[in-house]
Amino acid sequence: ANKGDTLTYKITAVNNGTTTIEDLEITDDRNVKVLTVKFSSEDEGYTINQNVKKENNLLVGNTKKTLEPGERVEIIVTYEIGHFLMVYFLGGKLYKILIYPMGGISKFSISYNISLLKEFVILLFGPLFQILGYFLLVCFFPEKEVLISTYHYGILFFNLLPIYPLDGGKLLCLFFHTIFSYKKAFYFTFCIGYLLLLGFLIFIFFSFSLNLVFLFIFLLVKLTREYHQISYFYEKFLLERYLNHYYFKKSKVIDNSNLFCRGYRHLIKEGNLYYFEDEYLEKKYKSC
Repeated sequence: ANKGDTLTYKITAVNNGTTTIEDLEITDDRNVKVLTVKFSSEDEGYTINQNVKKENNLLVGNTKKTLEPGERVEIIVTYEIGHFLMVYFLGGKLYKILIYPMGGISKFSISYNISLLKEFVILLFGPLFQILGYFLLVCFFPEKEVLISTYHYGILFFNLLPIYPLDGGKLLCLFFHTIFSYKKAFYFTFCIGYLLLLGFLIFIFFSFSLNLVFLFIFLLVKLTREYHQISYFYEKFLLERYLNHYYFKKSKVIDNSNLFCRGYRHLIKEGNLYYFEDEYLEKKYKSC
């Protein structure tokens, strides 16, 4: 840029409806303020609404502020690290962490009969660690606090949606496990997940966006895949009980093999006969 040039600057920023962008001060290479630029709000972002006439040799740079890929990944990974630490502490194994633009999914192995409280703690440590990572990023990059906050709360909201296999869906399923049998808890969770996706689809019709369409397809595919594995999960749940002979303080009488519950030992009624859980499971799997 030469002296006397007329330049138009444009700054793109995130507007979440509550954040006020401060007026921009343009300075020369001696850090002397040339003028203050006012902003006007438009659909595409915030734009400078006046031309800036060069009076001195300005240092011209890129005014666009975005999160670096590493900063985005750091927010996602800290969320999943919280899960990993608790799984490792409880004797489980982490297979892999899948990273997506709006969050991640950890694939780990824990007991299907783990206590509801322990599984709740595993799920809770994800959001807690993300909040810790958020504060660290804000401390190191205070000039990007608005962008970091927007991305942080977006990921947090996404992961806590009550749609399985997101953490919000798993937390909802845990709640249903305290009320219903193992299979029913999953069925209620998936019903709510499909209802929410239906509402999401209606919203897309009124506010179309390719990003929302891709997000809808992603959630629908994940939910449907998990739905088709309910019977597989249940068989592993029962087989684990047969192989490990868990002891639970609470007991329940059931008249159907599909009514086993987490955290209970069972007395199974078949006609006029009653079977202890160990006897019933031994008969079931020894005949295989």
